[in-house]
Amino acid sequence: MKMGVIIKWNYRNIIGITKPINVVMCLSHNYDIRPATLYRLRATVLINQAESSPSKLVLVNTREAAAKSPVIQSVKVLANGSAIVQFIPADDVDVKTNYTVEYRDVSSFDPSWTSLEFESDSSSEVLLSGLLPNRTYETRLFVNGNIVHGICSRTVLFSTNQTAQLPEVSLIPQEEIVLDPDVSQPLEVKCSVISSPPSNIRWLVDGNPLPVDHSFYTVTNTAEDDNKITSTIHIKSRTRNDDLTCIAANPAGQVSKTIAVRIRGPGSPPSAVALQSERGGYTVTWQPPSHPNGNITKYVVYHSFNKEYPLADWQKLVLDGTENSVRTRNDDLTCIAANPAGQVSKTIAVRIRGPGSPPSAVALQSERGGYTVTWQPPSHPNGNITKYVVYHSFNKEYPLADWQKLVLDGTENSVRVLSEAEDAFYVRVQAAADSGPGVISDIVAVEKDSKLRALLHFAVDNLIRLKHFWGKV
Repeated sequence: MKMGVIIKWNYRNIIGITKPINVVMCLSHNYDIRPATLYRLRATVLINQAESSPSKLVLVNTREAAAKSPVIQSVKVLANGSAIVQFIPADDVDVKTNYTVEYRDVSSFDPSWTSLEFESDSSSEVLLSGLLPNRTYETRLFVNGNIVHGICSRTVLFSTNQTAQLPEVSLIPQEEIVLDPDVSQPLEVKCSVISSPPSNIRWLVDGNPLPVDHSFYTVTNTAEDDNKITSTIHIKSRTRNDDLTCIAANPAGQVSKTIAVRIRGPGSPPSAVALQSERGGYTVTWQPPSHPNGNITKYVVYHSFNKEYPLADWQKLVLDGTENSVRTRNDDLTCIAANPAGQVSKTIAVRIRGPGSPPSAVALQSERGGYTVTWQPPSHPNGNITKYVVYHSFNKEYPLADWQKLVLDGTENSVRVLSEAEDAFYVRVQAAADSGPGVISDIVAVEKDSKLRALLHFAVDNLIRLKHFWGKV
């Protein structure tokens, strides 16, 4: 028997025209071709004494026969769009051998095969993945050493009619939702699910299952066709930060998608805002918002004499986020809770009858034949100051009704009080507005001892002790 190699080739010239196929036979007695030997071949073209680049490398094995065909025992279709092909190896190859498995959809107009190369092991099986549901496939198998292909196995048909398809889940909208807080505007997110068989759909809010009878979130499901369902979660208002998760599950498994809802600032105003009337003003108290949507970083209390003014014209007090009260004067009060994303507010009218603070900088100076009392207007007049009342007494323990008083015009800021020489003299000053009297000042006193005056000297040593010395004037 003659042994040799038949080589066929064609080539293209420089203008792209393909030349006819050429054939050359390399027989054993001419080229020393031996059996069961691996040869490597390349080809070049010589034109006008110029040689082309060599062709790609071709491997030729002169084995006397191709490997026998394996036998496909079974095809096990799985529930996730894949199948396991089990086979009996060819009896003339090793356990570890290179194989090629081919498969195609018999209903497809494309007759080409999809190939998968693999190395066998003792399990003698291979996994096909990416199969479409409700299709019929054919598959075959042969030894492939990348040199000589073995004989193909018989073709086996299998069906994916019972294959469950993993759900395809998409959310509308797909990106993070960022909105300003609004108690009057609802919000909805849709979850579109395509699967065969149809999926069961459920929602999680911040990782927690959503109860069926929830008052703030409701869910409706609509079947678009046999394989598509749209589930919509309806949110009552735009006031809460949420992570919404749609989960679709069928026999093939489950798939989930999550979208974040972010509200810029607290979704509700400070709660339980209350006023408590106190001497000299009111104390405003509140509790944190029920939906802070993050850490409360500050509270802003706005106040104004006219609630119709734009908010930019109101005065404001900025408090730390840990505060829950502030003392205020006669104004319209707005409490605003804020976090890094934004703020919300609530307004309440505060009306203080009379000045909310006493006259400031009250001073008493002893002079021959009496005393001079001076002061400055209150820092919170709550209206026009109509008068000042100066109370004076030689005994600070007397009830205020027993003190003598001088009533002065609201434009005054000093008065001289005639008095005989006494060891002590006490005064208090009160301002009044159209709406009523205000807070009275603390007692200011002049106390003296005609026989002995104390000069008190302080010194601090390293042990932080106070030392005092007495001496006559």
